[in-house]
Amino acid sequence: MNEAMNDFHVYARKGRLTLLGFGALVFVCLGCLFMVFAPEAGGIETVLLFAIGAVCVLFFGLCLIIYIKKMFDRSPMLTISYEGIRDQATYGAAGLIRWEEIADIQALRMHNQDFLCIFTHDRNLIMNRHTGFQRLLHRMNKGLSPAQAHIPLKMLKCSLDTLFEEINKRAPQPPA
Repeated sequence: MNEAMNDFHVYARKGRLTLLGFGALVFVCLGCLFMVFAPEAGGIETVLLFAIGAVCVLFFGLCLIIYIKKMFDRSPMLTISYEGIRDQATYGAAGLIRWEEIADIQALRMHNQDFLCIFTHDRNLIMNRHTGFQRLLHRMNKGLSPAQAHIPLKMLKCSLDTLFEEINKRAPQPPA
């Protein structure tokens, strides 16, 4: 039997992506307003308002681009197979994490958000797969928890119970 047919695919919640994209667009517009009206403030406030506006436009503009890209991406955000877990849920996605590389999988709540957290035997495994900005994101995520992959559950069109059930079906069972 083809193992790919036994893969469990989890797709994005498009409604959530739309809402986040709209929120990013609002902050891009606010950043533009800050930059346009900054000269009227005068003094140090001009520089401060312009800087805040520029940071808003850059950061939330990047978020908006990522959300739009994810909206039209028809590939699964998460695939659970007999080979391992393929994470494509975030910009700094981990890619395929093989079962033999995984030490533990937990659902953790951080900053009022639930994540599927994957702990690997090599604490730098996923970070070493990336360069540049994605590597920076992984370094920042290390401050959230000791996990190497953080998959936001609110973005997935799947319940946590179903997710763990499918993981347990496909993960190799330890010898008795």
